[in-house]
Amino acid sequence: MLFAVGVGSVLLREVPVYLRHVQNISFFRHIGDLRVAAGSHIEYPRALIYRLSATDMAVMAMAWLVLAALPESWFFLGGAIGSASVALTHIRQSRRHRPPEGP
Repeated sequence: MLFAVGVGSVLLREVPVYLRHVQNISFFRHIGDLRVAAGSHIEYPRALIYRLSATDMAVMAMAWLVLAALPESWFFLGGAIGSASVALTHIRQSRRHRPPEGP
């Protein structure tokens, strides 16, 4: 039981990362279709990146939790725990990298 939770925690928290990679590949393949000024670049604040990652991880944690409840799978419970752990870590990181408030 503990082994299944541990393996699920390690393996299933990687699924949202792979999904994000596929989204980025698709985005950058189609970025040429956008109308942007020559020499411009896209830059996202680090706090936003962490917040988006936390959202992805939290959604996957809920999905793993639902799958864990249906067949009573310890593997999916581990995935839910691992993904939720990463989501909480990324929320803390997003707060740490938040830009200072204005005057």
